[in-house]
Amino acid sequence: KNIFMYLCVVMRGAMSTVFVFAALLWGVLPAVAQVKTQNVTVNASLSVSSALTLTQEAALFFGYFQQGTGESTVTLTASQNPQLSTTGTLTILSTQGLSPGIFRVSGTPNASVNVIYENWVHSLYNASNNSVNISYICSASNIILNTSGIGYFYIGGTITMWWNQPEGTYSGTYTATVIYN
Repeated sequence: KNIFMYLCVVMRGAMSTVFVFAALLWGVLPAVAQVKTQNVTVNASLSVSSALTLTQEAALFFGYFQQGTGESTVTLTASQNPQLSTTGTLTILSTQGLSPGIFRVSGTPNASVNVIYENWVHSLYNASNNSVNISYICSASNIILNTSGIGYFYIGGTITMWWNQPEGTYSGTYTATVIYN
């Protein structure tokens, strides 16, 4: 009987310990398991650019020439103050109206803009469908618009003419594209 009572007292003590331990955990665990909430200020910004506008202000014009005997070239630099140079046997008749292709770009002030142009050999044709070859030159592959959102670039080129080139006004087109950098 004594042993039985001893075991009951030990068991009751053990059970009390289990209940006390469980009660402690029940009270403590929610505090440990709680997630701390913290507010953080996040900065966000968005920059919306104006649409780019590309306007041709002057057409590319090399002047007036007379072809001699043999191959000749005429080069007009792509700059605000273009320079004309020739090779071969052609004769310059007039440079009146001489002009690079002048393009005005309008957009977001101080923006960087890429200039894409066709820099391979093209043909210009006269009314009789005779041709001369032209390689275009651009003044810049990238421009920075000023504080008013305006920038300029220039197109020049080199024309190759052959001996006995048929007379006429030779013309054609070229493509220039601008995109924000």
